[in-house]
Amino acid sequence: EAVAPFDVAVINLKTGDALVYNSGSAGHIYIYDHGDPWGSHWAYEAKGCSYGIVHDVRTASSAYIAIRHDGW
Repeated sequence: EAVAPFDVAVINLKTGDALVYNSGSAGHIYIYDHGDPWGSHWAYEAKGCSYGIVHDVRTASSAYIAIRHDGW
């Protein structure tokens, strides 16, 4: 049975949560690893063919929403 993701407050992020941005034809998603109270996140993300998948520090604008798979 498929379970839908649900929104998560950024302050309650857990490892494995996804941060998603979608506006018209533009969008991006990354997987949260861990972070600090000032908004820096260690994350896994695909940055394009020349970079591949990276594990790096990044921040998310307020356009991103955090989601978690129900039951995780």
